Amino acid sequence: MKREIPIAVAIVVIIIAIAIVGFLFYKGTQPPPPQEVNPLTGEPIKQAAPSPLKATPEHGR
Repeated sequence: MKREIPIAVAIVVIIIAIAIVGFLFYKGTQPPPPQEVNPLTGEPIKQAAPSPLKATPEHGR
């Protein structure tokens, strides 16, 4: 019984390590998201970061 616990722990650790490596490989092979292109110049359009929603005083009324 004492020998079975370390083997089970080793198997779980190996499975977790394989899952992490597989996930990182999958993320590394994904293409970047498409960019909008200006039809006149052919250059990508820089998109501004979305502004956080601002609460208005009238919202609580």
